[in-house]
Amino acid sequence: MRLEFREVLKGFVGPGQSATNGFQAGRQSGGAFAFRAKATIEDLDAFEADPEHRARLEGEVDWAPLARGLPLRNSEVRVFVAREGGRAHIYQLSFERGERRFELRGEKRLGHRPTFRELTTLYVDLLEEGYEQPVARGILRVPLLEALRFGFHVRVPERGLLHSFGPALRFLRFSQRQMKMAVPPRA
Repeated sequence: MRLEFREVLKGFVGPGQSATNGFQAGRQSGGAFAFRAKATIEDLDAFEADPEHRARLEGEVDWAPLARGLPLRNSEVRVFVAREGGRAHIYQLSFERGERRFELRGEKRLGHRPTFRELTTLYVDLLEEGYEQPVARGILRVPLLEALRFGFHVRVPERGLLHSFGPALRFLRFSQRQMKMAVPPRA
């Protein structure tokens, strides 16, 4: 069964040695960055069985110094992925403007029992094709209202809202189980 959900993240990116430094530099220099995406899980059974829990992302990016509405290409999110004694949501977004190609790599770092802040904060590196080091780093967050509406954004695309209730509930229960799993806390 196919399932979709929406996500919006907004923040700042800029030059810096860390996500925090890049966020501060971006905020001071007008480096606002946002993306709006629809995540598609092609097969809910396969998604739950796959330890990487992959979903395809479609949507667009706004990056103040470059442009608004840049379409995502070949992008994905992997949720509740085991990483270094913890778990993470891993984002890979690709977009371009003219001949310039960019990739945003992001991670929501989840602790032993993920907090609201961990579930809504994405630490990012922004890379441009042809450069070894990130051109920017930063922090993006899910706006509070969007986070509170998340469950209403989960649906089966071929069905109406009422018929999406069962599969959406299954996905939310899967997420709840993942958040309660015994994973050693990060050192």
